[in-house]
Amino acid sequence: MERLDAAVELARDAFEVAELFVHPGTRGGGLGRRLLGGAVAGWPRAWLITSPQAPAARLYQALGWRQVASLPADYCPEPELAVFATRVGVPV
Repeated sequence: MERLDAAVELARDAFEVAELFVHPGTRGGGLGRRLLGGAVAGWPRAWLITSPQAPAARLYQALGWRQVASLPADYCPEPELAVFATRVGVPV
């Protein structure tokens, strides 16, 4: 029940970033930062699931997002997946 309560609290009044991709040829120009900022603007919190080894994970962390949980290996053994979250405008 504890995990369920934590998941409910994380998702309550929060924006879920389901997918966000930037073409490799345009990376590094701030497009991903602007897209993510626009997507979560107006929401008190936001969260997403990605691999901590994904290139985008570095962007999320640079923007103040924090890894708050890892998904169990029996859920998705490869690649490792984790939940990242932020309070919009305030790092978690």
